[in-house]
Amino acid sequence: MKRPIVVLASGWILGVIVSSGWSLPFQWMIALTPWVWLVGGWMVYFQRRYPVIILLVCACTTGMVHFAWVDQHNRTLLTDEVEEGRIMGRIVSSPKIDGGWIQAEIEVYQLHTSKGWVQMKGEKMLLRVSLQSRKEKESAQRLERGAGVLASSVSLSRPSLARNPGAFNMRQYLYREGIHWVGDVKGWGNLHQIDSPRGIDRSVDRLRLIVMQKIEEIYPPETAGVMSGMLLGIREAVPSTIEEEFIHLGLVHLLAVSGLHVAIVVAMMYGGLTFMRVTREKAVMVTLCAIPIYVFLTGAAPSTVRAGVMAILGLMTLWWRRAPDRLSFLALAALLLLWWDPYILFSVGFQLSFGVTFALLVATGPVVEVLPFRWVAFNQVVAVTTIAQLASFPIILYHFHVISWLSWGVNLIIVPIFSLMITPLGYGALFLSFFNETLASLPAWLSSQVLSGVLYGMKWLTSLNGFEQSWEPPSWWWIFLYAGSVAYLLWSYTGGPLRPWRHRLTALVLLFGSIVFLHLPWVIQPGKELTITFLDVGQGDCTVIETPTGKVILVDGGGQLPFAKKEWQRKRKEYDVGKSVIIPYLHYQGIDKIDWLVITHGDADHIGGLGAVVKRFPVGKVIRNHHPPGSEMERALIKLLNQKQVPLLLPPLDRPYIIDQGITWQFLHPNTTGQTPGKLESSNDDSVVFLLEAGGSRILFTGDIEAHGEEEIRKRWELPSIDVLKVAHHGSKTSTEQELLNKLHPREAVISVGKNNRYGHPSPVVIKRLQQDGSRIWRTDHQGAITLRISPGKREMKAMLESVPSLQPFKD
Repeated sequence: MKRPIVVLASGWILGVIVSSGWSLPFQWMIALTPWVWLVGGWMVYFQRRYPVIILLVCACTTGMVHFAWVDQHNRTLLTDEVEEGRIMGRIVSSPKIDGGWIQAEIEVYQLHTSKGWVQMKGEKMLLRVSLQSRKEKESAQRLERGAGVLASSVSLSRPSLARNPGAFNMRQYLYREGIHWVGDVKGWGNLHQIDSPRGIDRSVDRLRLIVMQKIEEIYPPETAGVMSGMLLGIREAVPSTIEEEFIHLGLVHLLAVSGLHVAIVVAMMYGGLTFMRVTREKAVMVTLCAIPIYVFLTGAAPSTVRAGVMAILGLMTLWWRRAPDRLSFLALAALLLLWWDPYILFSVGFQLSFGVTFALLVATGPVVEVLPFRWVAFNQVVAVTTIAQLASFPIILYHFHVISWLSWGVNLIIVPIFSLMITPLGYGALFLSFFNETLASLPAWLSSQVLSGVLYGMKWLTSLNGFEQSWEPPSWWWIFLYAGSVAYLLWSYTGGPLRPWRHRLTALVLLFGSIVFLHLPWVIQPGKELTITFLDVGQGDCTVIETPTGKVILVDGGGQLPFAKKEWQRKRKEYDVGKSVIIPYLHYQGIDKIDWLVITHGDADHIGGLGAVVKRFPVGKVIRNHHPPGSEMERALIKLLNQKQVPLLLPPLDRPYIIDQGITWQFLHPNTTGQTPGKLESSNDDSVVFLLEAGGSRILFTGDIEAHGEEEIRKRWELPSIDVLKVAHHGSKTSTEQELLNKLHPREAVISVGKNNRYGHPSPVVIKRLQQDGSRIWRTDHQGAITLRISPGKREMKAMLESVPSLQPFKD
């Protein structure tokens, strides 16, 4: 059998996947596994039959048992009744300070509640401390990993679930880290250090800080942060705008220490030692000792550990004078990581690192041989870039739902610049800085100049529009179809029968057909229903309407009311609801264009996220009220829309308009005929109001309209009864008057409102009115995003947080 370790790793991975998605009693799996190994061993030893299949099955069952055992023991000792207490424990992660917050993972040994002390046996918890002053922030910066702490007045809560479709699920992520609770502490005074930091982790953190300070000493401020991210994997040091450019162009892997960095370090160290006439054995030994230090120094991410293990195994074969088997090295690295933490299989870092590396090891050689270019080095660069892009494509779609078509060309040009110039010069300058900063200044200056030029080019490329493509998340069967098509394409170009052109054509048709099917599903599925999603954007409003043929209407864009912050309170990345909620949702839905943008009015909680959205997506037309921009935020938005030459229209009240087959909308307010801007008492009363009809259902969108505006609508229009009411002004008591409900009698009422908001929305008075009128109430603060699906004769509503029921109407 060739490469048994590869078969073993493949079976183990399959076992983790099966065990995570198919719940079998743990006792059954424990009882079954020895029998599988015994029967399999008997068949291989005595019958000499099916060794590969048997090893695969044995590894699969063992992987299933191991995952089930780990998952069964991943439990909390607390119950949901615990809400507050004092905790005693030790910090086990590097504390991270961002703005007015510091957070760290802590192993809790004791928890004191109203019922007494509870022994926690080292259960991990995420501790977050809000800082009240600059002085507290300065004190917090001295907190180190390994310190023993006592935290008082800790508010305990479960990690948050994903509140919008396609959003990040913090609870699932922390569960896989063995964390089940988040502890919030108000004020640095409630956190006390009771024991000095200890352990190797503290030494690693201090060494990392020293190295980072060296980088800051030899590099100018403009490039020091990027070099820290690139050489040490400290993403927090990279300016947020530059990090976004790396992400936008598909170059973010350069900011994560990966196999490329490990290979450069190993080559520089081993090559440097042999150049100085150190014997091969001693050079190998020194390099072997340095690799684990480098892996831990850079954060021990899956890609770094994988590369470190492969480098160690490669050096050992060099020492033993044997040919390296890189596929087996990769498989062994995967087995070690999965044994240590089986949940790591589901991390995007593990999937990208091992998936891309596997593809490179298998395909690079054959592809280089068939490329027509005369320079071997160029063939290798093209092959590596193409294979990496093809291998990472489904993984990126599955996790991030967006691809930049510039990525292949940018990687082809920029990765060699980083690999051959910036990164080696950076490591060389960093090494020399510990001996003589004058010697280090030359490679530091050269790498900084090259990096500055690259960053300038990246900034220009990022400014180009139209190269990012959104994709709906692929299904497993599509991923298998894509992988098979790519493998078939590789085989058809590097081997096969006498007439490979038929196979090449078939493989290309399969590959491009699968991509088209994924990106344009409505072409294949013309019966797709109308979808209306009321996003959870906190204390704000944002609704996305998608028609069966792919037209998109965005109603408002959420946002936060601006509050002044001091310099020390500002985060590295200030929260932007457009970047954090709306754009990820549009990517998740495969949306690339907004046909209509409806701005009901100019309040910050309705337009705050639209700036980022308009920069990312082309917008067809904008409908807004007749008020001139009333804030700097609104003026900036209107200016951006004008720069992009987007038509700004007033709501047409003359007749219903057809959006799509069987879907119409009728604007009801404001009536701009003969009015001057601001005639009503507030801009809320001039909110754009419209009625959407589809599939026999009526939905009324009301913006922030208040009692005066509602009265105007009642006087002007003969309102029909409706099925769904988007409740005005987040359920404020100044809106949704009884007179309006007497006309509408909505069956469903959706309230977009922030959790624990300072305004007391929604008003209990409005809730009572709606229930008495027979409406079922949906709230984004309790249930997350609310999705309404409409097809002819059918209407279905669903909350993102299904465990929270909607409020039912009163019954007589």
